[in-house]
Parts: sequence; C-alpha cells; structure tokens
Amino acid sequence: MLTLLLSLHALAGPTPVAPRAPLHYKIVAKTTSEIDLSAMGQPSTSIVMTVSGFVSVSMTDTVGGKLADIVVDSSAFDAGQFTAAMPATMTASSQGTLFHVYLVNGKPSAPITSKSVSVQAAQLVPGIEILLAGMRPSRMAESWVDTTKSDTTMAEGGAASTRITTWTAKAGTGGRIEIDGTWTGTTTASVGGGQMEMQITGTTHLTSMPGALTETGTSSGSGQASMNIGGSAIPMKVTTEVTTSATP
Repeated sequence: MLTLLLSLHALAGPTPVAPRAPLHYKIVAKTTSEIDLSAMGQPSTSIVMTVSGFVSVSMTDTVGGKLADIVVDSSAFDAGQFTAAMPATMTASSQGTLFHVYLVNGKPSAPITSKSVSVQAAQLVPGIEILLAGMRPSRMAESWVDTTKSDTTMAEGGAASTRITTWTAKAGTGGRIEIDGTWTGTTTASVGGGQMEMQITGTTHLTSMPGALTETGTSSGSGQASMNIGGSAIPMKVTTEVTTSATP
C-alpha cells in the first residue's frame, strides 16, 4: 500500500514547437517496509516492493520555458513472496502512461501528473523528478530550495504530501554538474478505509551536463509511518531507494 504514497502532480504547459528526438532512461524505485503487527496479534513482517520502468523523454522549447513529455515504455512490479497476494492494480504495467511537464527556469511550473495514472506509474514519479532536477542549475556553486506538494487521488486511494529539498550544484568531471539535495517529507494517505501518516528524510545525488536532463541519479530516504486499520495503530519503519540512468 505504500506505493500509494508516491508523489503525483497536475499537468500544465503551453503548446509545444519542434520537439527533439526522445531520450531514454531506466528508473528503479524500491520501498522497504518493516511492519509491526503486534497490535493485531500477528508477528511483524518486512515487505520489499520494487518497480522498474523504462521511459522516453522528449524535450520541446517553448516561449518562456521547455516542455517535457515523459512516456512509460514498460514497467514491472516485484514484491518477492508477497507478489501473488498483491491486487491486480499493483502488478499491472503502466506502459503508455504520459506525463506532461512544463519547465520554467529549469523547474516544473506545476506538480506532475498523468490523465491515466496507475500505481506503478506513481512509483516512477520520484525518478522522473530526479531526471528533471538536472535542468535546474544555471551556474556552479548555486544553491536553492524547492518545495513539492502533491494531492493524488486514484481508485486505490489517495495521498497528500509535501517535500522540501535544499539543493547545491558544483562542478563535476567532463564539464558536468554534480547536484546534491537534502530533503524532508510528510505524507497523509487513505487506502481502503485505513489512514496512514509518514515522515521521512533523505538525500539525492545526480550528475548532468549544464541545463540538461540528469544522466545518473540516486535518492534514498528513511523514516517512520503509522497506519490506522480498524482502530488499531500499526507502526512501521520505511526506507526508499530510487535510481535513474540514461540508456541507449
């Protein structure tokens, strides 16, 4: 159910002109949940859920900014021994999902979303955010703070989250820029009658050419969550790992 906590946002942007040939990336998003079920008279358990996806990104110059069209070419879900027990909405591929993002000064002008969002596509959004973060810095040694808010509603449930990231850019090798971020986030979610509250902190590191999409990126976070099910508070520890990399 933690897949429902991932950020998605609303679509925006003007009419594009002259799109470039798409670039291709692999995104892997992994969530580990250590769940304490003692309040329900059951033993604690650990669930590791991984979504892997390949996306194509087409960039278009516009007046005042750029448009990024991100299409999910394929995706796959794995939860080990728990995979068979997961609902079909979690195991269904998000192939063909389109994210349409308008960037102003290298930043999304609005939250990211898709008209046909799915659970697996939701898991890939943190990786998409990493890809776009490479567009932001305009000079070396630049620092800035981004606040990201999302309010996501799907058939499986809904989640509202806020993340604040402090970024710093510095010179890398071969003319590249290295960008590091430290972030904190809170999420409130509702799933099948249950309520969840989560607080998580983490770091992100990526490399890109100046003003270009991220070439490689990693992000990791950890924190605490509590889910209320049938009047019982279920505590859990959560860790997240997201990686992105350019592919041929």
